[in-house]
Amino acid sequence: MKTLITIVLIALIPLSIFSQSDAIDDFYYSHGLADNMLKFNIGNSLIRMGSWFIEEPATKNLVRKSKRARILLSDGEHPVTRREIDRLVREISHDGYESLALVRDGLQKIEVYVREDKSYIRNLLVVVHGDDEFLMASLDCKFTMDEVEAAFNEEL
Repeated sequence: MKTLITIVLIALIPLSIFSQSDAIDDFYYSHGLADNMLKFNIGNSLIRMGSWFIEEPATKNLVRKSKRARILLSDGEHPVTRREIDRLVREISHDGYESLALVRDGLQKIEVYVREDKSYIRNLLVVVHGDDEFLMASLDCKFTMDEVEAAFNEEL
């Protein structure tokens, strides 16, 4: 009997793992099919090729440490509502994301979120929202805050 219970519990472990959905993935899939949205997935090879055109060494290093980028962009018609973005922000905070920066320019709002694992930034999410525009870009990566600061200071 003990063996049977153990086997059943081991069989149910993958189901519990897959039942935890990533809020960003859900957002991409639910909004990426809309007619007014453009959805891009950029893999590691294309990101590395793009790094060839970057002259600054610290910035090039950041780009090369990036694994995957996903971009969701509205073409101006009926962008994502503020309510949907607020829901996404609540959900990603449960996934371990923290706010890194918030910039407002008139009615446009730019939000940057990061998810850290130990001393590394593993995910970066940028959301730009205005009256008639929306952009969301997420980046899977592995870099430190010192590397980000070096790339930022290089641009100044």
